[in-house]
Amino acid sequence: MTNRRMIIALAGTGVCLFVLFLVFYMGKDRKAPEIRFDENTVTYREGEDVSVLLSGVRAEDAKDGDVSATLTVSSFYPLTDGQTAKVYYAASDKAGNVARASRIIYYQTSEGGVISPEPPEAGAEPPSEPAVAPTVEPETPPATEAEPEPAATQPPQTEPPAVQEPPAAPENPVITLSQSEVSINRGQNFYFGSYIASITDDKDSQDDLFRRLNVNGEYDVNTPGTYRIHIFAVDTDGNRSNEVVLTLHVL
Repeated sequence: MTNRRMIIALAGTGVCLFVLFLVFYMGKDRKAPEIRFDENTVTYREGEDVSVLLSGVRAEDAKDGDVSATLTVSSFYPLTDGQTAKVYYAASDKAGNVARASRIIYYQTSEGGVISPEPPEAGAEPPSEPAVAPTVEPETPPATEAEPEPAATQPPQTEPPAVQEPPAAPENPVITLSQSEVSINRGQNFYFGSYIASITDDKDSQDDLFRRLNVNGEYDVNTPGTYRIHIFAVDTDGNRSNEVVLTLHVL
């Protein structure tokens, strides 16, 4: 009899706990806010404050109402058309539910010109050619300079393939910055990707490479000082790009 009563008591306790769990579970806010964009056209010029990217964006939650104050720019990727960029946003409510959304905006350089991945790519090739010095190879140097120079320049004349001895270089991504130093006021929003002019690769797209960016070096926009941010990318084949350094001055 005693055992039966204990079993009934335990079963009743279990049912009560289950009901309490259901009440708590059903009553909890698990719906994320909704991020909305107005129809106005947004143009972001390189170097502008990130607040420009938040223009015309709002976040509303079914329970908490307007939660636009929680909006942040989580990512920014210039697109390969050279005229637009994709911006990713995030917002949260009091229950911790996070909403994410994205939109495409116009993207221009600080000088007003449209960023194009093509020119930088073509511009990246000339540096590699001077490195091999094909233009210095005319017979003038051998005539005026010591014999070691003709010997160094002869391989490109007789063996053009030898001039491109670093076969791995074309396979590696190439990053170029629009500027190497940036100054911001303390507490101002900052995203290092805004100062990357282009990332080119023989296989991966610029969008893919932006998602594979790596950053070394810590910085704090709330603490005045000078910070050196090392940026590089690794493509899907595992080839590492050159490493560029962006110097950040927090005033």
